[in-house]
Parts: sequence; structure tokens; C-alpha cells
Amino acid sequence: MSALGALALGACGDDEPELVTGLPNHSYAGRVDGSDAYIGIFVDPAFDETPIGAFVFVTDGVEVAEWFTDSIEPGTTVLTSHDGDAELELEGDPERFSGRFEPAEGDATDFEAPRVEFPAGLYDGYGELGGDEVQAGAVLLDDGSSRAALLVAGEILPATVSPRGTDEGGTSLGEHQLDLAYGEGDSTWRVRFRG
Repeated sequence: MSALGALALGACGDDEPELVTGLPNHSYAGRVDGSDAYIGIFVDPAFDETPIGAFVFVTDGVEVAEWFTDSIEPGTTVLTSHDGDAELELEGDPERFSGRFEPAEGDATDFEAPRVEFPAGLYDGYGELGGDEVQAGAVLLDDGSSRAALLVAGEILPATVSPRGTDEGGTSLGEHQLDLAYGEGDSTWRVRFRG
């Protein structure tokens, strides 16, 4: 099993997996041209074997929240989003990814995502909310700006990255964790760094 298959870094509740540390950072993050969207990419292994497993999230935190997971080969690869309504043309090397993002609605736009160092990168978390499946994600850039959203039963729930510290119950966040505020800002969802 590849490290990507073994890294289930997103979780919520009692089933939180252990965070695997000591692995090289294979995280990339950048802006999608002509929009407010950010793209976060995690790959494994880091270009030393093929195929390369890619885990990608594109979000503007409001109207766009698309997840892509697939194997990529050297050269250009076209990925289809989990829900099948968006496409991502992806080409990369160890220092950056670039390509085109075609959302479910609107025009295709270019992006560039350079390699980033923690805490910048992709964060994700999974679970249930009111009986519905949730996939939450956040993309942090090197400049500290972020975009985040929750997908709840396929619907986008806008979110923001909460300030670091402790959660409502007084539990300190782990070094590789973030809380996403959603709804009226009084609810949070925990996500973990993928990378």
C-alpha cells in the first residue's frame, strides 16, 4: 500500500487516525486565475515513482468546492471531480503544478500551485453532520490567506479558518490541525494537514 493509501489524515470524532509524521512535504498550493478560488494539491510518492497519487481540492469558500483524487503520470493528466461535474488539467514537477480548472459552471481558468511548506497546503476532514456525509477542506497559502468549505450531502457549506488556539471544549488544536467555522460561525469542523 502506498503512503497515500495509508494516510487517512482527515477525521472527526472518536475515529481520528494517527497523524503520520516524518514524511517529506509534497504539498502545493496556489490561486486559480480570474476567480477567488485556491487550489491545494498533495502528491505521493514525490515524483520518484509512477503512478503518482494525487489528492486535490479547489475552493473559493462559497460557491466552488471540488475534490479530485486519482493517479497521475508524467506529462498532462485530466482529472474528473468526485461528483463528476468539474475537470482539472494537471501538469507538474517537484517544484510546481500548473494547468486549467473547469468548474461545473463558468469558464475554464488557469492556475499555478508552487510547492509550499507547512503550515501552507491542503487540509481535509470527514464525518457526518445530521446524518449526512461531510467532506471538509481548506487550502492555506504561504502568505497565510485561506479558503475553506464543507461539502454536506453534496451541498457547499461556506467556511472560514478559525484562529488557532483551543476549541469550545478547551481542547488544544494539534500542530497539524485547523478548525473551520461554518453556519453562523458558532460551529466548527476539525481538519488535518495532508502532507
